[in-house]
Amino acid sequence: MIIKASNGKQIDMSQFDRQPYGVFTNYVRQHIDEKWGTGEVENTGPGHYTVTLNAMKTVTCSTTLEIEADTKEEAREKGLREAYRRQNELYWDDGVDEDITDIEVNEVEAVTENEN
Repeated sequence: MIIKASNGKQIDMSQFDRQPYGVFTNYVRQHIDEKWGTGEVENTGPGHYTVTLNAMKTVTCSTTLEIEADTKEEAREKGLREAYRRQNELYWDDGVDEDITDIEVNEVEAVTENEN
């Protein structure tokens, strides 16, 4: 049986046949909603995350973007795409005006309401 999550992702339920208790819950929390089943009130919209990225220039440099996403994994993917798309527009902390050769995600953190 295939089910569809609220974010549009399809889940093949047969992958959870004969799996121990909690495997499905862990899957949903990792790939769809990290607060699913915790009893916390679901947020009505996507969360905000800060994504800290490292890029290779002549020296290592970094920048931070605020990304709107449903999960940390989605924020990681969106942040990396956005950094590549806007790499020449972003302020990288070392101030060196060199071409970037590689970008990787260093950290993803949820933004609390107090930080917005």
